[in-house]
Amino acid sequence: MPPLEGSKRMTNWKRLRLLGALFVLSGVSSPVLAQNANARPDKQVQRIFQVAMKGICESLDPASILYPPMPEIFEIKDRSENNDYPEGPYRLYEFPCTAGAYNFGSIYYLADDFGEISQIQFATPEYDVTNETDDFESAVTGIKLTGFYAYGIVINPDFDPKTNTLQSFSKWRGMADASSSGQWVFRHGQFVLKSYDVDASYDGEINPVRIYGEGNPSNH
Repeated sequence: MPPLEGSKRMTNWKRLRLLGALFVLSGVSSPVLAQNANARPDKQVQRIFQVAMKGICESLDPASILYPPMPEIFEIKDRSENNDYPEGPYRLYEFPCTAGAYNFGSIYYLADDFGEISQIQFATPEYDVTNETDDFESAVTGIKLTGFYAYGIVINPDFDPKTNTLQSFSKWRGMADASSSGQWVFRHGQFVLKSYDVDASYDGEINPVRIYGEGNPSNH
């Protein structure tokens, strides 16, 4: 999606602030937008996460190994040179959400220097895998990109504050010979999908194929 013009962005922020005001007037707190006069709205972000993700993130269940879900916090600065967007700094909050046998999932919130807080949704490719036979472990003959959707949980994430890049690595089984992985870079105040790789072959080898983005896939 191309960057919004400055006037359009301001209109969108006004709409979001109006939505937040309506929530306040109705006596309901908004899980999407919040205002905070403090420079570090850590406690407010935690409250938003607890309300919005109740029943979704198992880390909020006292019986979970992830409980209590304490966030990892990163200070990041938008390195873009577009003056239509604030330069930050931003605070990125990574909350543990789900846990499986070999995959962990995290939810992310972003707070800017205006005190705006939002949950991050990540652009994720949708694709079809074609195999030689109906057996999903048979040889892969093709992977077709069919579209994109927004998804809020990042699997086995790794954020690099030096490059403002977030990576995911989802193992389809424990030995990781079948997997999917994505890479999102932070610019213009949001995370933009940079590349996405898929290894759909259950062949005991790590051999991903890049279905979106430039360059060659990296082996995990």
